[in-house]
Amino acid sequence: MTPSTESPAAATTETWTYADFAAKAEQLLAPLASLMQPGESHLPIEGPPSDHGEAADRFEAFARPMLLAALWLHSNQHTSAEHRTLDPGPIADWFRDGLVLGTDPGSDKFWGVLPSFHQFAVEMAILVMALDIAEDHLWTPLAEDEKRQVADWLGQIRGHAGHHNNHLFFDLLVLEFLGDQGFGTPEDRPCIDWLFVELETMHRKDGWFIDGTNENYDHYNAYAFHIYGLYWARRYGHANPSRADRWKQWAARFIPDYARFFSARGEPVPFGRSLTYRFNGVGVFPLAADLGIDTLDPGVMRRLCRRCIGFFTANDTGQSQGCMSIGWTDEFQGLAEPYSCAGSPYWAAKGLLMLTLDPDHPFFTAPEQPIPSETDAEPVVIAAPGYVVRNITGQTAGDPDNASGPGDVELINAGGWSSFSAAQRFGQWKWGRIAFRTGVGSLYPESPDIIPPDAGLTARRPDSDRWFGRHKTIPIHADESHLAAAYTLSVPKSGFNVGVVTRVWWNGAALFQVHKVQAYQPTVIRSGGFAISGSSEPLNLIVHPPQAVGASNAKQSTSIRAIAGWTRSALLTESTDDRRAHLYGPGSAVPSLEAEIGIGVHHFAEVLWTGRDGNDDPGWHPLETDSQDWVLKSTNGEVWDIGPR
Repeated sequence: MTPSTESPAAATTETWTYADFAAKAEQLLAPLASLMQPGESHLPIEGPPSDHGEAADRFEAFARPMLLAALWLHSNQHTSAEHRTLDPGPIADWFRDGLVLGTDPGSDKFWGVLPSFHQFAVEMAILVMALDIAEDHLWTPLAEDEKRQVADWLGQIRGHAGHHNNHLFFDLLVLEFLGDQGFGTPEDRPCIDWLFVELETMHRKDGWFIDGTNENYDHYNAYAFHIYGLYWARRYGHANPSRADRWKQWAARFIPDYARFFSARGEPVPFGRSLTYRFNGVGVFPLAADLGIDTLDPGVMRRLCRRCIGFFTANDTGQSQGCMSIGWTDEFQGLAEPYSCAGSPYWAAKGLLMLTLDPDHPFFTAPEQPIPSETDAEPVVIAAPGYVVRNITGQTAGDPDNASGPGDVELINAGGWSSFSAAQRFGQWKWGRIAFRTGVGSLYPESPDIIPPDAGLTARRPDSDRWFGRHKTIPIHADESHLAAAYTLSVPKSGFNVGVVTRVWWNGAALFQVHKVQAYQPTVIRSGGFAISGSSEPLNLIVHPPQAVGASNAKQSTSIRAIAGWTRSALLTESTDDRRAHLYGPGSAVPSLEAEIGIGVHHFAEVLWTGRDGNDDPGWHPLETDSQDWVLKSTNGEVWDIGPR
């Protein structure tokens, strides 16, 4: 399946008003409203269970939809009743009743107690955000004894042993809410300060945070660190103005970088974990606008938000009940993390935080401006994570407003890594590929320890079928045309190790890669191209093994071309009858190159390419020259002079 490129609005407008964003919230809330049964403290959303247990999944299927409902309930004061299809009264009543039942130890609908390192703490923070945002609907109407009951249940989070990563925010947000509502204790403020100090140790540079013990950089910088940091600064920052200013300054540096991670269609670069939260990350932009952060024009922020939310709501992201599914552009349970359950996708509600602003806020009234992927901007180096983010020139990608522009964006990865525990739990390949590109996607194996072949270098023993990939990468160099990274292909207790230095250059939709490979045992080395989906019998574009191999379907093409060192090529395919592995749909094809090598240093070079919408493979190949540079020439005569070999 190729993502929809239809206009997210009715194709007749080039902007959204406050009411349009509110209508999106109602659209997402409507399937949930039909599941609200009296006397229940969760919504019976169909979907996979998590590894946290039934109690956590039940609470998650209440708290995350409650945030969506809170944003919609809050927005009703700014929108006209005649344009609504839902009645706010019964929805608010159901969530209040469920809140009382879920926090009552004497009820058979009781959510339960909070053990150490438990998912309840995550959802408690979403719960208090909802209570705060829609206070007049969800909190104020409660009786005093009901408020005390809820506060006592939330108070379990005091001193809670949680994961040392973005999760520390959950504890401090709950404590701030309790203090604000008169249920605090003298110990809460020192706890909040301690939690903030720990979170601030995770800041690396220019507003980029490493996610604690997970040791990786991805969309959680927006999902969690900046959304929660800015939410806290706006709502509770008066308690510590210098800290609030610090978090605002970090966000001011981060948001121009993050705005580059979205295609002209609004699709975020699909990398890292928790992609099923879809448009969660754009919630950082309205919060930044409300706090006066001006490093990105509010017209750019709104356009980016509507494009992203529109991208996902224009695609079929629902499951059998019409609720948000596990998946990206459609229902794809292979995208689930171990902690994912049926209610998990509703963390996307944070992407609708613009509904906490007033309709006359500049976020809504400023003229729309092009987002970075619509301009022909130079690639940008993001130093902290070791990324280069660039527009893919020559691929228009169906811009929803019919504007001309490059369309797709690519993250080229000189620094992606994960801790060993994160790799075991989630799969190191979510951070370890050499590149991630919108509109292309990648493969998601059924197990975290299976290393997929696409967009990366892998290795195995000649007598084994187990492939090893990279886990941690040290960035050596990055500029607007070239990057270099050092890493190994290995895992603990494997008795196997291959050292690699990879250098990457880019030109349009092509990547030129050069690898210096140090083998410490006989090894089969493999370079995989980009994976495409949606065809059970892909067509070979180029039948000249071992020099090149490729495939195409109705809308996409992919190829890999040997330049030096490789001795054989292969097209790795899955039919539509196999377990689905590709982000965008059933079936997949990955072109690859291989070589069998002995102990010692070996050198390889190849070109990866993928194109859409009728773009042809440029057929880059070496140009015979006396120069000591790498010089490639395409089939249409273009010369690519890369630089010293």
